[in-house]
Amino acid sequence: MVDLDKINEFKIIALIGCDQQITSVFLSADFGDKQVVSYKNGTDFFAALEASNSNFVGIVSQSEVLGTAGIALLEALRKKKNNSIPFFLVSQQLSESTAILALKSGVSEVFKLPVNKEKIEIRLNLLIDKWDQLKNTNVVEDFRKYKTPFIKRVFDIVFAGTALILLSPFLLIVCILLKLESKGPMFYYALRVGSGYRTFKFYKFRSMFV
Repeated sequence: MVDLDKINEFKIIALIGCDQQITSVFLSADFGDKQVVSYKNGTDFFAALEASNSNFVGIVSQSEVLGTAGIALLEALRKKKNNSIPFFLVSQQLSESTAILALKSGVSEVFKLPVNKEKIEIRLNLLIDKWDQLKNTNVVEDFRKYKTPFIKRVFDIVFAGTALILLSPFLLIVCILLKLESKGPMFYYALRVGSGYRTFKFYKFRSMFV
């Protein structure tokens, strides 16, 4: 593990939320002039990102594609100034559709558990070293395109709009009760997959304490 006092001197590959087994694989891999630094979660990583001028050249997160440390974390990263860092996922579950979804969302590569050290070395070194040339080429075209019929779309909008209007007094009461019960936002969102494997934010009332 690199000395954190000298972290600014190195090119850093950040591991986020990786278990001990995955961390040991990355620490034993040969990444040339790049050093591996482990962070417990995304919060710790963003704190380090804000507090230092470290040269992060790659981010590896252990999470499912739609998990909180998956493309949701990548979306949060894009809002920061360091939005061009190659982002990798290590996932337990991986299918053709979730892999395509990850690539369409901007993930550089997804590795399925158990990880292979040689493959990790080859892919990370290649993608990080050539990222300036490759970062605009991982666009995946939509497949199995589906267009919602006009009548169904009109029905969805009318029905949903009417339901929201009728339920608005009840929803307002829920908002007030949430604010009185505990601190935090009234709403929470999670990413979901819609037609054409496009992601959207699914909003619901917060049911947990901050």
